[in-house]
Amino acid sequence: MTDYHKFLETKRKTFLESGFTISENKLNAQLKDFQKFGVKTALFKGKFAFFFDCGLGKTFCQLEWAKQVQKKTKKKVLILAPLAIVEQTKNEAVKFGIELDVFDFTIFVQL
Repeated sequence: MTDYHKFLETKRKTFLESGFTISENKLNAQLKDFQKFGVKTALFKGKFAFFFDCGLGKTFCQLEWAKQVQKKTKKKVLILAPLAIVEQTKNEAVKFGIELDVFDFTIFVQL
């Protein structure tokens, strides 16, 4: 191997998964296929961000992710969101049957 190839190997990106796998049928049936893929990937990676465009369901994916993490860990999940998004998050949770505890400006997923 050349010195250049050795150098390139030192630049290789690695990622340690810290999440868990889940069967697609355990996810909310109302998720669209690309959303299911995103939620499954986020759960598996453990560290993830949904950079979907406006109107593509980032809040729903976030809520479903939080619901699944809460189920797995048996602990509450803290969602931090701008104040302008809190009402939308609460409405999305009701729309998709996800219970939330909201404390002042803090939202916890609750099963």
